[in-house]
Amino acid sequence: MGTENRKQKRIPFNQHVLINNSLMLNTVDISEGGVYVHTDRMFQVGSTLDISVSIGSHKVDLKAHVEHCQAGIGMWLQ
Repeated sequence: MGTENRKQKRIPFNQHVLINNSLMLNTVDISEGGVYVHTDRMFQVGSTLDISVSIGSHKVDLKAHVEHCQAGIGMWLQ
């Protein structure tokens, strides 16, 4: 999707996130609508993932839906 079609502005966001308590990934960017993460491992579009992210001394646990996958590059989570 080109930047001209995006509903929300994406902001660079480099942070480790833990997926399903087993897979540590790095984020690329974030917006009001979700986050993009680098990964070689693909999850089925529409599946729900458990995400944990630590920001400073705070840990946040979230549920995210896989919205888009690019094989060998990453996925967009909402």
